[in-house]
Parts: sequence; C-alpha cells; structure tokens
Amino acid sequence: MNKRRLSKLEQGQGTTVFGRLLLTRRQCRNLLKWVLLALGYLAVQVLQDVAISRVRLFGGCPDVTVAYLLLACVLLDPDRGGLFALCAGVFRSLSGAVLGPVSLAVITISGVFLSAFRRAYLRRRFRTELLCCWLGLAVHKAVVYGLGLFLGYTALARWPSAVGGLVGEMAACALLYPVVNATGNLGGEPWNG
Repeated sequence: MNKRRLSKLEQGQGTTVFGRLLLTRRQCRNLLKWVLLALGYLAVQVLQDVAISRVRLFGGCPDVTVAYLLLACVLLDPDRGGLFALCAGVFRSLSGAVLGPVSLAVITISGVFLSAFRRAYLRRRFRTELLCCWLGLAVHKAVVYGLGLFLGYTALARWPSAVGGLVGEMAACALLYPVVNATGNLGGEPWNG
C-alpha cells in the first residue's frame, strides 16, 4: 500500500487566518494599515462628537476629523490618500456634518493637490507635511465659512469663532501626526525621497 502522507498545510494546521487567505507579508501589512486608518478615523469621529464638540476656542469648535482626513491624505500618496479621504468623507457627510458634501469635495481635492505638490516639490519632513496640512485646513475653513455666509448659516461677526476652530484643528493636526505617520508607513512606502 502506497499511502500518501498529507502535509500540515494540506490538513489546515499551522496556518494563520491571513495565511489561509494566501496573502503575502506585505499585503497583510497593507491590509493592517487600511484597517487601522479606518478605525482611527472612526475613533476620531466618535471623539469629535462626544468630547471635542464641547470644547470652544474663541467661540468656535475645532473639527478634528477634517484634520485627520487631510493629514492622512497628505502623508499617503495622492491616489491612495485621496481615495481614503473620499471614502471617509462620504461616511462623514452621510453622518450629518454641516455642509458635508462641500466639505467632502474640499477635503478630497485640496488633500490630493497638496499631497501631489509636497511629493513633487518638497522633501518629506515634519514641517512640510504639517504646513501642507495646515494650508488644506485653512482652505477648508475659508470655503465652508464663505459658503455659510453666502447661504445665511452664519454671520460675518462670527469670524473669530472660525479662526478659533481653525487654530484647534491645527493643534489637533500636530497631535495626530505621529499616529497617522506610523500607521501610514505600514506596508512600505512607494515613494522614496
């Protein structure tokens, strides 16, 4: 009798969940990166709605989720970061954010543009990444505040609250940088420079 001996792999023993999916180590890290970015976004969104919405700077509330999305978009390459910002922005828009569709468009377009600009003309440094993100936050705040003025949702006398919210978003961007940068570097960096 010639019985064939089954290997442990054929018996399904000794493999992990990811091993059964036949994913490479790099693919597992990329999957982990996107899961952690999505969970980080959900945590920031919940934290925004529960705790940060009660904080006031010059009468304005900082929107930390915008800072997280722009930071993720600037730190990742333009196509991947733009896709993440678009998907998370759709979720944010559907959850009832004020002027959500406008905010979605501004975050995605400015994030992709600033990420491409940074990759083409600037070195990868903390300062340049943070300045690009701050510029995106300023553009977002200006567009949303200007449209709010145009539609009658706010008054011109409330500009200090918009500036206070922007300052809070910039501070949150600096605080979230290490977490988003470490998460974004999982799975390798396609851009070297």
